[in-house]
Amino acid sequence: MRDVFADVLLRARAADERLFVLDGDCARSTRTNRIGQHYPDSFLNVGIAEQNMIGMAAGMALAGLRPIVSGFASIVIGRAAEQITLSIAWPNLPVTIVGHYAGLSGALEGAPHHAITDLAFTRAIPGIHIWTPADDTDVTIIGRNRSAPATPRTLRPRIPRTRRTHTSRLEAPRVCRRSPLTL
Repeated sequence: MRDVFADVLLRARAADERLFVLDGDCARSTRTNRIGQHYPDSFLNVGIAEQNMIGMAAGMALAGLRPIVSGFASIVIGRAAEQITLSIAWPNLPVTIVGHYAGLSGALEGAPHHAITDLAFTRAIPGIHIWTPADDTDVTIIGRNRSAPATPRTLRPRIPRTRRTHTSRLEAPRVCRRSPLTL
């Protein structure tokens, strides 16, 4: 999913120069470094400062930009839950906060990367659109221009297409045997 995510960002940025990616010191792992290579004026590695990154995204949205925040799901959501609620969700700003390594897909990275509480945090915030792409095909939705806050949760590994057709509206995927599943 990481490579597809980077491709989606590159296409979205080529189509809309307002798109700006803020990264929480994980650009190589989440592949957002590709945005920095192709569009250095549309990318900033904020470092390990998730609360500040959310505040920056809110300011950018208010200024008319399309900020996409990128970080590990357990960290970007867990450390900045209050800022997401107060600065993004309540004013209903069009900020996309991409939580990578959702569920246990980052298991090899260690316990701090097990994203099992991020979903509970964001479910409690009114107005945020939450989804976990079922496969690489669904990741393309992340690049769409949104009018409300969103928190897509991506997985670490590449997930082959699970359906024959792609729907413009995400629906609950059918659970099949031997399919990757996010908790």
